[in-house]
Amino acid sequence: MLEGAGLEGDTSGATDATVVPAKLERLLPKSLRRRAVATATATHVLTSGLEPVDARLHGLLVDTAAHRGIVYFSHSDGDGRVCDRQVQPLICFIREGRSYLLGHDLHRRGWRVFRLDRITSATADPAVTGRSPLTFPEESE
Repeated sequence: MLEGAGLEGDTSGATDATVVPAKLERLLPKSLRRRAVATATATHVLTSGLEPVDARLHGLLVDTAAHRGIVYFSHSDGDGRVCDRQVQPLICFIREGRSYLLGHDLHRRGWRVFRLDRITSATADPAVTGRSPLTFPEESE
């Protein structure tokens, strides 16, 4: 989030986006440090000008991605139609200020991108972990 916000740091050239995580990493317990690393690994900021993100949803998605699990949620499309999804998340990213999830939709058997602000009722299946790692195809459809 700090990277995407483009926060300026002190005059020495270091930015808050690099200094704060380094300081926090030293203070975090081992289990929380693993989650922070998983979140950082599974989240890529593409642009600035961020909209607010549901931190619990984001945490659930990146934690599920880190454990190669499955997440169930309802998602509304641009026309307001809602459908239930069963997705193996790969990565969360931000583009033009909006947060998205890239994941493999198990019912539709294909890669899909979901806007986080259109996801409701998200739950992870704790029994489904350790699936084969996802690999995104070189060329998208």
